[in-house]
Amino acid sequence: SGTFLVDSSKIESPRIQSDLVGLFIPEFSSDFHTDLLLELEEGMMEAGKMLSINFTRSEPERELKLLRTIARQRLEALIFVPSPLTIRSESHSNTMRRWVQRYVSEGTQVIFADLCPRGSENRLVSIDDEKAGELLTQQLIAKGHENIAFVGPAKLHNSLERRAGYEKALAE
Repeated sequence: SGTFLVDSSKIESPRIQSDLVGLFIPEFSSDFHTDLLLELEEGMMEAGKMLSINFTRSEPERELKLLRTIARQRLEALIFVPSPLTIRSESHSNTMRRWVQRYVSEGTQVIFADLCPRGSENRLVSIDDEKAGELLTQQLIAKGHENIAFVGPAKLHNSLERRAGYEKALAE
């Protein structure tokens, strides 16, 4: 008598509904970045979500400590802008990947912005790919903007893809 589990491989982790989204970012250095952060926070609040902002200062040890610390909370999603120093270090990168796998197994959606540890490329969103350019442009148009210019570092290898996304959204 009792309950018997027939096939444990078919069990999926429940999706966490905490309404808490963690944001890990190196730092914001200008009024422009502060305005972006305020817009993000406002958008999250409108969606009924709470944003936990964590500044990593581009310090690998701090990034990993924050990952461990915030694991005590139930996150619905984690948005991570890792530092190049963390990604370049094989040991830090491996530790980050293990923590991310833990979050994912608990049902947290994890997204990396621009950089990610090796093996996590399926969670990488680059602000310079075609889809990102298209989505951003659509959002600006939806908010009533008509004159849109995008400025960014010239060293990005896929700026042509980003431009293709902008042009697609503008054409629509």
